[in-house]
Amino acid sequence: MTVNPPVRSSGRRAPRSPVARLVLGLAVLALLAGAVFAGGALRRWQSGPTEVTLRISGHSDVVVLTVPGAPQDGCTFSAKVTTCTTTVPAGEGGRAQVRAGTAKPLPTSVRLLYWGCGEESGVASCTITGSSRDARVCVSTSDPKDEAARQRCAETVGAPEPESGAAATRKVTVVPVTARGNPRPDYTVVEMDRSAEIYGSACTTPPGALVPDIVSCPPTVAGAAMCWIKPERPRELLCGSPWSKTLYHHTTLDVWDTTLEGLVRAAERPGETAPTAETKPWALELADGTRCQRRHGGAAPTLPGQLSDAYGCGKRGIVVEGPGTPLLDTRSPLWTVRLFDPLKPASPDEPSEDIGELLERESVAVAYYAGRPDPVR
Repeated sequence: MTVNPPVRSSGRRAPRSPVARLVLGLAVLALLAGAVFAGGALRRWQSGPTEVTLRISGHSDVVVLTVPGAPQDGCTFSAKVTTCTTTVPAGEGGRAQVRAGTAKPLPTSVRLLYWGCGEESGVASCTITGSSRDARVCVSTSDPKDEAARQRCAETVGAPEPESGAAATRKVTVVPVTARGNPRPDYTVVEMDRSAEIYGSACTTPPGALVPDIVSCPPTVAGAAMCWIKPERPRELLCGSPWSKTLYHHTTLDVWDTTLEGLVRAAERPGETAPTAETKPWALELADGTRCQRRHGGAAPTLPGQLSDAYGCGKRGIVVEGPGTPLLDTRSPLWTVRLFDPLKPASPDEPSEDIGELLERESVAVAYYAGRPDPVR
């Protein structure tokens, strides 16, 4: 029997065919391409989104503001539209620079200021990072005439979002005085002279006041729509606004009248001092930042049906109420009101049968009330 010895390998592999080399090359290229794609995706994931969608509000009484980025549906700021949704490009880390503009150049001494940005509030530059769902920015100017607009910005950024299912109207009780009726340290007091001609006998407890010794006194031009009586000196009043840290000190002229003293005694009796859904507010702030103050006399526009005017909302119109139109619809946590936009005729010589437009119900972000420290005395 013959046994053939094993064949030893020479150490060289048989040469691959051209087809095998082609397949191998394509496989290597596919691996390299996958690595490049994965690396790019990783870099994009690490760098964050390429754009950010945010809600931006604009408030200014001196200049027309323009919306940055690409606003949805071509939204622009106007007297009736103060909030738009827009998309701005984002850079490394998903950081987006928000740069609003103005229809006309600002004076060199005036800058745009932003709220709701990463740099703090009321700053000249705005950077936002992170989830677009949380981005809410407001812009105004540093012009001294825009003090009220800047305050609206500060409040707008902190207001609840009406689109959120969990949104609810905030009920804010303004308490500018101490338990003894003196102004709180963070308020400034302005002394008013006797030209205001305020008489205590004409003062009454108005809607929005949570205790009897907070009063409204005519005439409305005196700025005494909401006043806190000093318990130890009932003829002295401290009057203010829900959006200002300034109080106006009035002294009533009717020395012997005891109306205000009676209201002070009435406030000493126990009673409910927290607002309820039935309590009519002192003032309102709509979801877009519009401020509405309760109307006190003066000429009222012609209204449809049996509606009456309740709050003035500046250029947005008037909050109305009447049969079938409640002042506040409080059936859901986010309250609503009905606005009427009165028609302004082009000239007195061109009367129109159209008196204006009854608008859809608007969401109320904040309802303001006037109160005293708890306990009242």
